[in-house]
Amino acid sequence: MDRALNFANGAAFTVGGVPVGRDTAVIDAEIGIAVAPAARLSLRYSGQIGSGVSDHSVNARFDMRF
Repeated sequence: MDRALNFANGAAFTVGGVPVGRDTAVIDAEIGIAVAPAARLSLRYSGQIGSGVSDHSVNARFDMRF
């Protein structure tokens, strides 16, 4: 699947990707906890699971405000 895109004052560009397969579950979940008044720790899972399709990613994130 390709899409032609462009920014307001820029040249057009093409973005390509694979479409989501038929009968595929798309999962996106995140959990976070405040470890201090100005700090947060988060863990995120994203994935696609289906017949012949398996794509998984896990992300850990630490945010601190000052």
